[in-house]
Amino acid sequence: VVQNHTLISMCPLESVTEMSPYSPISLGSIVLSPDEAYSYKSRWPQAYACGRLYHRKLFEIHRYPIGRQWEDLFTTHKLLFQIDQISYIPTPMYYYFINENGIVRSKWTQKKMHQLDAFEELIVFLKRKNAVQSYPVAVRSYFSCIHLNYLGVEESAYADAEKRAYR
Repeated sequence: VVQNHTLISMCPLESVTEMSPYSPISLGSIVLSPDEAYSYKSRWPQAYACGRLYHRKLFEIHRYPIGRQWEDLFTTHKLLFQIDQISYIPTPMYYYFINENGIVRSKWTQKKMHQLDAFEELIVFLKRKNAVQSYPVAVRSYFSCIHLNYLGVEESAYADAEKRAYR
């Protein structure tokens, strides 16, 4: 943040379990536009709140919604697109523990529909911003979310079908 004179710094997260090996960290950063940062080297929107440092003034306009699941999916893009440049450290520096009982892996409830609401808001937002890199990633993720969470398709089967489709 200081080195690149930006208000947000972000890095990828690495999902880990109790058995995951530790990865060494090497630092160095690049500067990205919000559109680049939101989809950088990922098939999924960089919507999660973790792995980020935000200047507090960015929260004067946008706050995480209270009572909604997937609150980072509702908010992160609004924070990123408030500024022109974002520092990005390509090395994972945030280790996200996979909680088998957490929101992502829990059984379906009505609150899981918040994820679709958030994706729909995100897609409209990115289209308005003419986010040519992030928009297709968000649309693809929206349909993936429907397949994986609402149509009962197993993640491994969906991933296999997706690989075949991209060949």
